[in-house]
Amino acid sequence: MAYRKLKKKFRHISLTGDELKYKMEFSNKVWICWFQGEEHAPELIKTCIQSMRNQLQGREIIVLTEKNISDYTEIPDYIIEKYKKGWISRAHYSDILRIDLLCRHGGLWVDATVLNTGGDFSNLEVPLFVYKSLNLSRKDSQAIAASSWLISSYSNHPILLYTRKLLWAYWRRKNSLCNYFLFHI
Repeated sequence: MAYRKLKKKFRHISLTGDELKYKMEFSNKVWICWFQGEEHAPELIKTCIQSMRNQLQGREIIVLTEKNISDYTEIPDYIIEKYKKGWISRAHYSDILRIDLLCRHGGLWVDATVLNTGGDFSNLEVPLFVYKSLNLSRKDSQAIAASSWLISSYSNHPILLYTRKLLWAYWRRKNSLCNYFLFHI
């Protein structure tokens, strides 16, 4: 139902040649977000972040906080204002951040709650990887084709560029989230 409404309202959105002119490139970055800062995170989150550092020693681990987000992203002012007003939740704001980061810089987005017990994720060094979690038995009949807790992408990937453009267009027009799973690819 939500998909049909959104498709109708945003069907005019497409990528331009200028948006597609940049080369896709692999990135060594691993993005983790804890808005309050790692030093204020619960022990479980600190353990999860440290597990990434331990297992991904050849990668650049970047922990995003409220203080350093603007060093890496260029989120439109209207989205930042809606976030500050509480119209965009922290969870969805992190969706907006992850899509912008991956479009601009590429790399691996991993939610802060992921504990890496072994593995370097080198098999994810492909132009785009999203964790598939198709569940057609959901009681609310919303099949989710891909989760957002782990996404690996080259920078400037067209699917993510288009997703970001749609998200930005949505928030230009709306002041509330129509569906919690709006971002899930």
